[in-house]
Amino acid sequence: MLPFLGEIPNVTADWQWSGVWPVTTPAVMSGAWHLPVEKRLVLLFANVAEQSVTATAHYDLRNAGLIGSTFARRRWTPQGGSEATRSTSVLRETVTFPPRAVWAWEFTAQE
Repeated sequence: MLPFLGEIPNVTADWQWSGVWPVTTPAVMSGAWHLPVEKRLVLLFANVAEQSVTATAHYDLRNAGLIGSTFARRRWTPQGGSEATRSTSVLRETVTFPPRAVWAWEFTAQE
């Protein structure tokens, strides 16, 4: 789970592992996938809530082992990827996560 600044609401759902099994999690779930040989890191986000959630994503790409100071960043959704923009190693950005949506940021170290 990546750290967020701001309040992320919780959601409760019945996972039905064995009868009624309510589980409470943050509405926005996140993770990271590092491809060291390709000098690439993907940050994944899923908002499972029925409403948008706004929070500040705060993450240092070096914590996941990505080396460099300048990165190309693309946003990926089920509809495809965006044009690359420039990013630094410290990410601190306010984001609105659409309801019931999944997307990712892909960071690639620039030589």
